[in-house]
Order: sequence, then structure tokens, then C-alpha cells
Amino acid sequence: MPNLGSVDLLYPISGFCVWRADWHDWYRRRISVTQLLILVFGIHPATAVGTDLLFAASSKTIGTIVHATVRTVDWKPSGYVSTLADWVGAAR
Repeated sequence: MPNLGSVDLLYPISGFCVWRADWHDWYRRRISVTQLLILVFGIHPATAVGTDLLFAASSKTIGTIVHATVRTVDWKPSGYVSTLADWVGAAR
């Protein structure tokens, strides 16, 4: 049996609270965790935001690869949306 005397219970309790409050929305959960890391745990903002961006980039890349492999994405509408977003961004 591991020694749990040295475990800070604030970490798992706060993780459970964030999960319970935002269980249906990954985006809000990531924002909540970033703020929690900065405000409660005292992690440097650049580190907290950097880990959030790293997680977002890796999960989106893996999701794209998985859905492309299983062929659950219709790429034609995706291409239209990305082209439209490029045009809107270039017009500004």
C-alpha cells in the first residue's frame, strides 16, 4: 500500500471540482484548469498557458489523424470552412 501521507489533497479535489463543474465542455474545462493552476497553485502563467496549448495541439492532431484514418470526416465542407476563414482573416 503506497504512503498517501505526502499527497496534497488539494490537487485531486480541485481536479474533481473542475471536472464536475464543466463535465460536458472540454474547452471550458481547459480554461478553468489554466486559471486554477495560476491562481490556486501558483504556477507561472506562461507555464500554465503553454501546457494548455500543448495539450490542445496534441489532442487536435491526434483527433484529426484518428478521424481521417477511420474516414469519419467529409473533407470537402472542411476545406470550404478553412478557405472561408482564410479569406475573412486576410480581409482584416
